[in-house]
Amino acid sequence: MLIKEKRELATICMKYALSGNFKIASKKRQIAYAKSFVGTIGIDWTNWNEIWDMDNKYLKYLEAENFSDLENSQTYKEAIKAIIFIDYLFGFRDNWSINQCEILKIEQFKCNSLEEFLKKNACVINLYAVYQLI
Repeated sequence: MLIKEKRELATICMKYALSGNFKIASKKRQIAYAKSFVGTIGIDWTNWNEIWDMDNKYLKYLEAENFSDLENSQTYKEAIKAIIFIDYLFGFRDNWSINQCEILKIEQFKCNSLEEFLKKNACVINLYAVYQLI
């Protein structure tokens, strides 16, 4: 499956995930991947039960997170869960899912504990960033 096709499929799955239909998002990916081999080792994309067991385990961990230190609306928090799930489903590591989610463009991320952490550790973070450039 080409990246363009993968992004198109992820766009469809994102709509389901944003409405809380994670199982349907997973199923859409499974059906598409079963038709078009994606180069994964040890995964039988034709076995829906095996795929859902794997995806559901991840979803349970995700649903256990309540983002208690995040001071945003519940809709925003649910959108973050959907984005993380889509990134998991498709293996995205480039913020594509974040850029596709409209609510994240409307409502600003608000987390005082993170802001405090960044203020207290700005020197360390800056040193780490410089180290990464070396």
